[in-house]
Amino acid sequence: MRFNDIRLMGVASRHGSRGATLVEFAFILPAVLLLLYGIVLYSIVLVTQQAVAYGAERGAQIAVSVDPRLDESVYLQHAEELARAEIQDVIGFLPGVMNGVQVELVEPVGSAIGQELRVTIQYPFSNWGLPTPAILPLPATMRGVGVARVLI
Repeated sequence: MRFNDIRLMGVASRHGSRGATLVEFAFILPAVLLLLYGIVLYSIVLVTQQAVAYGAERGAQIAVSVDPRLDESVYLQHAEELARAEIQDVIGFLPGVMNGVQVELVEPVGSAIGQELRVTIQYPFSNWGLPTPAILPLPATMRGVGVARVLI
């Protein structure tokens, strides 16, 4: 074997390994992209859940700022208006924020003073409009509950 033959064999083997590397990359790329998409998707889920929980908490805090000595129907109407406005301010960055969002204000029994006021938010995750692969289990709705006690 001459020197040129040995040198040509080395060149041929290098070209073959480049092709093998490209094939391996083509096999690995979809898995890596799916993993990256899953990380981003679950980050969005966590941010949404935290925002909904904080919105419910703030809604309850603002709702109890209404004077509890008002007539019960006026009190509940005013408390719900304030809670909805606060929730809109807090979670307004979420897409379709008030579409499908349920805000429930549990009315106090009898006099509102000393009672708990509960604000519940149900936010459908489908408002994001993101494609979700079947292999990634995601919650259909995010739920946040805020509770505050009505004081004078």
